[in-house]
Amino acid sequence: MSKIKDIKLLKAEINIMRNMPKQCELKVKRKAQISAPKEEGDRTALLNLGLSVETIESEGIKIELEADTILEFETIPEDYVKIGEEICVPMVQKEMLKRLDEMLVQMGYEKLHLSEKL
Repeated sequence: MSKIKDIKLLKAEINIMRNMPKQCELKVKRKAQISAPKEEGDRTALLNLGLSVETIESEGIKIELEADTILEFETIPEDYVKIGEEICVPMVQKEMLKRLDEMLVQMGYEKLHLSEKL
């Protein structure tokens, strides 16, 4: 029904403590806003998604990500907010968490695999 046409990472802030425990529980928060197109007949929309990932009990990890994503729909949705919440946000969140894993590997850390857990 929809696909990611383009994604631009606006913010990537990754803080990892040196003496972080091997096993820790993480929480993920998200904030999303979808904007319908301005032109009639346009089958795209803009989704701004912010993600926060941090450890629950300690200060081991604190990550902030934000991205603007252009989504393309097969047909023009009647309700952008509903389709955004149900389909688009989870799809974009998964992609952002995959990119986070790639960044962590480049930094010398193991993947968190959050895209598979959420």
